Amino acid sequence: MNFRIVLFFVIITFLLSSCSSPEPLPEGTISYNNAGELVGPDLALCACCGGHIFNQDDSNVDFRIIEFPSDFQSTLDTINFPKPINLNYTEINTCGPYTYIRVDNLEVQ
Repeated sequence: MNFRIVLFFVIITFLLSSCSSPEPLPEGTISYNNAGELVGPDLALCACCGGHIFNQDDSNVDFRIIEFPSDFQSTLDTINFPKPINLNYTEINTCGPYTYIRVDNLEVQ
């Protein structure tokens, strides 16, 4: 009986000592939750059209970006589309088949 108790505590001690928390990201580093392609402006003339087309790598949802970070606006006017990007976004609304999003953080690859 004593052997089982000692063995139990040895195993628990081993398991707890091998656990570690994940390494924190360096200060100022942003972790991106989504990757995909910024296709370009949606120039179609329909009730639910507009914004910029974003195709997320792991989704079949039709995203339209309606708001970019303010510091990205000047870059947006000069990039050539399509462009691979990493981003974090907030869903704003839907209209027909489109989901409108606001970009919180963005990295052009």
